[in-house]
Amino acid sequence: HVALSVVRLMVRFICNCSSWYFQCCTTDQLITFECRESPKVNYFNEDFNWLAQTINSQILTANSPIENHLTEGDVFVPATRSANICTDCRWPKSSGLVQVPYTLSDSFSSSDKVTIEKAIEEFHLRTCVRFVPRILQTSYVSIVKGEGCFSEVGRTGSPQTLSLGAGCINNGIIQHELLHALGFWHEQNRSDRDIYVEIHSDNIEDGRQLNFNKRETDNLNVPYEYSSVMHYGSRDFSKNGRETITPIISTAAIGQRVGMTENDILKVNKLYSCRK
Repeated sequence: HVALSVVRLMVRFICNCSSWYFQCCTTDQLITFECRESPKVNYFNEDFNWLAQTINSQILTANSPIENHLTEGDVFVPATRSANICTDCRWPKSSGLVQVPYTLSDSFSSSDKVTIEKAIEEFHLRTCVRFVPRILQTSYVSIVKGEGCFSEVGRTGSPQTLSLGAGCINNGIIQHELLHALGFWHEQNRSDRDIYVEIHSDNIEDGRQLNFNKRETDNLNVPYEYSSVMHYGSRDFSKNGRETITPIISTAAIGQRVGMTENDILKVNKLYSCRK
């Protein structure tokens, strides 16, 4: 057991960037809350949908004590939004590489650190993004063992928190939160999602309908992907056990948190103009 501590986070938010998948911030907001402390799967295996839904629900379970501070289940949002358009939400690129400084809390066990570093390594192998240990940079991702699994979306220009608490040390969940930090929203919030999924508003928990709103996104000419690591599960935020999201293609499985798909990687490479 990890002793309870109070984490005080100065979170900066900027209004929605309609050109991309991300949202950044201009409004400073102090949030205080208590801190507590897989194998590769064939996407077409008959057992996949059960496993994927179980893994996906870990995020919502881990975040339940702080859900009122989050949107879409694992994303920070401000109480008010700025009217300014974000122009610098992507991480900077130099000599063909995108460097994202980060720190990793000593609260993680050795095995946790190995899992986190392995999830990071796939970005290094398959994209031009490089998560590099922070030296003196003022803009960086602070990976902490906090309350739940969550991240800010896109580069904020200041220290930003990515939490991997109890139940979050899973390759797919880690990559999911890292993709948020790189600037990506959830797949089912894409501007073209109504062609691919049906949202059942009557089954969504009261007050959680906002999590299913569409965003004006640039989809980077990458097809909608049911198996994206950024996609909700079919019963996420359900108030009655019924589906909140139904794929138009009835056989499609959604909500996996095993790891990034080819299209998830393609979107990173397109967003950051990688040569890979």
